[in-house]
Amino acid sequence: MADETIFRIKERIRQEMRDLLGMTMADGGSIDRQALPAQIDGVAHEVCADFGISDENWIGYIIKSTIDDFIGLGPLQPLQDDPKVAEIFIDPVGVEPNGTFITPVARAEVDGQIVDCPGIDLVSHDEVGRLIGRIAEEANRRCDDSFPEMDATLADGSRVHAAHPKVSPNGWSLNIRKFSKDKLTAEDLLERGAMSEPMYMFLKSAVKARANFIISGGTGSGKTTMLNALSAFIGYNERVVTIEDTRELQLKQRIVIPRVACPPNSEGKGEFTMHELLVGALRERPDRIVVGECRDDETYEMLQAMQTGHDGSLTTIHANDCAGAFTRIENMILKSQGNMTMEAIRRQIGAAIDVVVQVKRWRGGYRRIESITAVEGFSDGNVTRNELFHWEGSPENGRHVATGYQPARLKEKILDADAEYDPRWFEGGVW
Repeated sequence: MADETIFRIKERIRQEMRDLLGMTMADGGSIDRQALPAQIDGVAHEVCADFGISDENWIGYIIKSTIDDFIGLGPLQPLQDDPKVAEIFIDPVGVEPNGTFITPVARAEVDGQIVDCPGIDLVSHDEVGRLIGRIAEEANRRCDDSFPEMDATLADGSRVHAAHPKVSPNGWSLNIRKFSKDKLTAEDLLERGAMSEPMYMFLKSAVKARANFIISGGTGSGKTTMLNALSAFIGYNERVVTIEDTRELQLKQRIVIPRVACPPNSEGKGEFTMHELLVGALRERPDRIVVGECRDDETYEMLQAMQTGHDGSLTTIHANDCAGAFTRIENMILKSQGNMTMEAIRRQIGAAIDVVVQVKRWRGGYRRIESITAVEGFSDGNVTRNELFHWEGSPENGRHVATGYQPARLKEKILDADAEYDPRWFEGGVW
């Protein structure tokens, strides 16, 4: 069947459905989701009959794509349904000389590579705007002249960022980072070469010994995946409070108390920040605190928690290397605690943090641990830290190696907790 015919059929079904439901082009939040498929089925069969279409395979395709237009992600739903796709990008292309927007381009991350998706039929720039409007309405957000950028969460947990043409001059922009129901375990990461066996053994013992962890990395490097993997080493009966801005953590312990920050609603009210959630969590006497990402005032509270009976806490931070992670922590604390000296800040960092795991996404889509660093304290005005493991060689053909340094403070913690400690982990060699 010709694309033009399919387009005409779908447009007529959409219009008849809007007439049936009393909808405008931007509506969608008040749809009866349970009744809609049957309603579309009836209208689609009538419209297809008018066009002389009787093939049930074609009719089924038209019905599904129409349902996706109303309660799914429209033409993007096949990408959302594809388990190989990790992230979806709708990139604005530009503006014609007459002032009309060029139809955006769909791209996706598949196996670590960004690829074009020519089979995704984005009819128009306005269609992308309508889709963003429906996502915003269902998430109780706005993306318009007053709120030109939007962060939201889909029903399945996927994270959405959208930009209005007010701040995106080439047209609507949309990014969907999909929520994976099957989280990679530390064993999976070991098998995939994201860490070596000595690194795995060390990390397992350090988490069990209640070491405080910072997982650092750039965008898309696998910070949250690593945080989920390491959290599995927390004792099954420990009471864990998780704090996130978008719910992504999937802990397996018996008692997990999730807390999710609330951005302002469409009226600019109702905000509840990560900082406020963390302050509240300290009053709940958790055995562990796991924070999805420290990026603002909550950083200082996280360090305080690590030093005041909540050891064994884990969090992530956005930084391209280990040194950058410490600089970023210093800057965030300085921003929220302007009266603190840099020496006092560094003393707190040296006392609170035990391990920094630096993760990286290399060209070719490889995601693995780049280095593991032990923090030993504070000396001569600086945080004392020593690298334990790092990646050596090219992204494709390198390997993880131990530096030979034995982490004194961590060794003591691990042995005090009766967790496994083997000096050979840090000596290199073949395991």
